[in-house]
Amino acid sequence: MSLIVRRLLFTLLLGLAASSPALAGDGIVEINQTCAVQTGCVPGDSPGFPVQLGAAGSYRLTGNLTVPAGSDGITLANGVDLDLAGFEIAGPVSCVTGCPAPSAGTGVISSLFGGNQCSVANGKIRGFGLDGISLGLQARVDETSITDVARHGLNLGGGSFASGNRINRAGENGMRFAVSGAFAPSLYRDNTIANTGAVSVVGGRASGPNVCPDRICGTRGRKFFYLTPSMHDGSQVLAACSSGYHMASLWEIFDLGEVEYENQLGHNHPGLGDQGDGPPAGFAGYVQMGRGSTTENCVTWATSSAATNGMIARLNNNLRTATAAASDPWLLGLVTCNTPQRVWCVQD
Repeated sequence: MSLIVRRLLFTLLLGLAASSPALAGDGIVEINQTCAVQTGCVPGDSPGFPVQLGAAGSYRLTGNLTVPAGSDGITLANGVDLDLAGFEIAGPVSCVTGCPAPSAGTGVISSLFGGNQCSVANGKIRGFGLDGISLGLQARVDETSITDVARHGLNLGGGSFASGNRINRAGENGMRFAVSGAFAPSLYRDNTIANTGAVSVVGGRASGPNVCPDRICGTRGRKFFYLTPSMHDGSQVLAACSSGYHMASLWEIFDLGEVEYENQLGHNHPGLGDQGDGPPAGFAGYVQMGRGSTTENCVTWATSSAATNGMIARLNNNLRTATAAASDPWLLGLVTCNTPQRVWCVQD
């Protein structure tokens, strides 16, 4: 074989090696800074950020990624499972003295390809101008630390699940779950969230305990509810609840074993010496009933007229009577819609 032919074959082999993904012994494609900036990590991925994982499969970081300002770190196609393997994807944003306004750049994002049924686990995301992780429908994120992001820590589509994540310093929400009529509500548990610009969680349902300073995330896997300390007439009740809550239907809070009272937001009576951690008995609030009639909903809660009525509910504070039943403690009544009352609120 001539020297020229040998050189041509050597050059060809180098090109093939550069364009082929690095495979671990278990067949998982490996991602690192070198392939990200020099050659591209998989077929179809050009050098530079974002790393574009355009085919379903399993991928794993084998080193930290340093991402320039305004760029996404990794983009995912449908059915991509990404193991961060304890490594970090880091951008330049810092929220130590306050998060900047949301701009561009997400640590791991699926919007470029659609990105449904993706998963991310076991690592760190830090310093991005938009979200830490943003995925489509039926996503899963586990055991990931997300810090210093200008918008949401997690931003997931309907039917998703998040567990064991630690989110700190997010400019807006710690976790945001989109609503999709095609899927059951997203679930989350065992997450720790701190220092958010808005609220810890928007959407989804807690399926287990979580930790967050605003207590919206659910500490027992149950939805929070509360009775507003403030008074509102029938035209004000739909806007009476704090962010992350809405005016409750009686049937959302009817079974007190399925909800948890939020003492920090809700009305309570510690001066009576018998408050405990539950809701106060004997205090009424406006509540929705899920009916079409206008005789008990202040004409769909838009009027304060004395000519219309709204439904109120309170917990029985006299269970010693012969007709009282601790298993069915709600008492209902009607008041004219210009009568200020508290409002029952329940977590979104």
